Amino acid sequence: MEMYKFYLLDFFIFLLPSQEKVSLESIYVSPDFTGDVFSIGYKISMRAILPYFLLLQQVTSKIAGLPALTPIWPVTYVANESSYLYWCNWTGPVNTKPIENWTIVSLDWSDQKWGPTGWASSQPMDCEERLYSDAVNIVSQSKARHPKAWVYRNSCKALPWYASVRKLLNDPNYNPWFLRYAATPPINGTAYYSPKCDPLNNKCSDLYHDSTLSPDYSRMPMCPITGDCSVQVPGYPSGDGNCSSPACDVGPTLPVGEYVFDPRSWNVSIGGRTLGQWWLEEYLFSPTGAGNPNITGFYFDDSIDASGLCSELDSHQLADLGYSDGEGAQIASAYKSNFAFIYAELVRRGAYTEQQFTTVGPPGNMAQCNKLMRDSLCNSDSPTLTLLVRINDDNPLVSFATYLLGRGDYGFFGHTWQGCGSPDVNQPTRYPSWHADLYDADYGVPLAATCHETSPGSGVFERPWSKSFVSIDCSTLAVNITMLP
Repeated sequence: MEMYKFYLLDFFIFLLPSQEKVSLESIYVSPDFTGDVFSIGYKISMRAILPYFLLLQQVTSKIAGLPALTPIWPVTYVANESSYLYWCNWTGPVNTKPIENWTIVSLDWSDQKWGPTGWASSQPMDCEERLYSDAVNIVSQSKARHPKAWVYRNSCKALPWYASVRKLLNDPNYNPWFLRYAATPPINGTAYYSPKCDPLNNKCSDLYHDSTLSPDYSRMPMCPITGDCSVQVPGYPSGDGNCSSPACDVGPTLPVGEYVFDPRSWNVSIGGRTLGQWWLEEYLFSPTGAGNPNITGFYFDDSIDASGLCSELDSHQLADLGYSDGEGAQIASAYKSNFAFIYAELVRRGAYTEQQFTTVGPPGNMAQCNKLMRDSLCNSDSPTLTLLVRINDDNPLVSFATYLLGRGDYGFFGHTWQGCGSPDVNQPTRYPSWHADLYDADYGVPLAATCHETSPGSGVFERPWSKSFVSIDCSTLAVNITMLP
C-alpha cells in the first residue's frame, strides 16, 4: 500500500469571546509531500490516518460547538451576502446582469453546451474552458460584496469534454486509473450493453463508457430553445448535447461517452504522480479550476454507491463491468476514503462545495414544518452551521424564515439545480427583483445558537436576533419577522 507522510502544520485552537468561534487553522494530510520544515518525519498510510484525522476534527469541533470541515471564509450574517445560485445558460455565455447580486454562483456542466457554437460542437469539446471563462466573467461583473464562482466537477465520471480528463483517456499509459469493460461481454459473450465503439467515427475503447447523458451527433441544435428535444437525426440515439458533423470530438482515439475513474487507483503512480495528486493539482486546483483566484469551489455531481456503481449511468453498468465478488465493495470503500481526503484538502486550501452544505427545502405543510424544526434546525445537534436553504418561488417568505431560524455561521439561501436559461431570457429574476426588502434588511446576529419551540408540542418555533425576531407557526405556516427598534 502506498505510504504517506502525515504533516501537522500550525495546529492550534483559539478560544475566543462569546460571539467568536474556535479557529482550526489547518490540519494537513498530503500525499507524497516533501521538503516541509514542519514534517513530523515519519510515514504512515493515509487510509490508516485519515479516519483519526477526521475524528480529531470532529471531536475538537464538537467541544467548541463547531462542526468539522466548515469553510475558512470570514463569517457574515448579512443576508444579501449569503445567497447561492446553481446556474447555467444552454447557449452562449452566461448573462451576468440578472445574477450580479448573488454571492455564490455555481456553474453546471451544461453551461454553453447547446447550439452550433456550444462546447459539444467544438472540435475538440471545451467544456472545462467555457466554465472557467464564465466563472471569471461572473466575478468580474458581480455587484456582490464577496462574489464567488464555483464550477462543475464529477466525482466518479471521467468526462472527456474536459481537456484535463481527455488528455489522460487518450493516453493508454493512464488506463489503470479508469474502470474497464469485463473481459467477457455479458450479451451472449459477444456484445456489451454500452458499446465499446462509436459507429460514427469507428473509434473504440476498452475503458468502460456509456452514452446515457453524453453529447451525441443526434438532436437538433435548437432543442433547448424550441423546447422540442424529440426531433432526432434519423438513425442515431438521443444525446445530451449536439455535436457537430461528422461526429463528437473528444480526442484522436476516443469514442464519446462518460468514462469512470477507478478510485482504487488513487495511489497508483503514473508519469511521476498518483491519481490523487492529479485530482488535486490538475482536476481541482488547475488554472481553470480553484487554482484561479476567481474560482473558489465546486459542485461535485454523482457518486459511487455501496455496490461500487457510479450514479446516472446505463442500468446494465454492473454487467458490462463484470465485478468479481467483493470488487464493488472495494471500489465503494476507496471512493469514500478518497473523498474524505478531498473534502478536507479543499477546506484547507480555502475552497468549498455544495455537497458539504446541509441542504434543506422550506416546509410545505404542518407535518413537514414540525419535523424540520424539531429534528433538524431547532435542536442542540443541529448540523446547520453550514446550511443551504432552497428557496420555494411559491412561498419565499417561509423559505426566508427557515433560513433565519436555522442558519449558522455559514448559512446561505438560494437555488440548487433548476435548469438552464438562454442569454436573452432575463433569468433568474428571483433576486433582487422580488422580496429585495427581505434580503437587504439588517437582522443583526442570532442571539441563540438555534431556534427553539415556545413550549412542548406548540408547533411555534422562534429565534431572537440582535436586530430582529423571527418565528413560524407550523400549524398555519404563518411567519413573523419583526424588526427591532
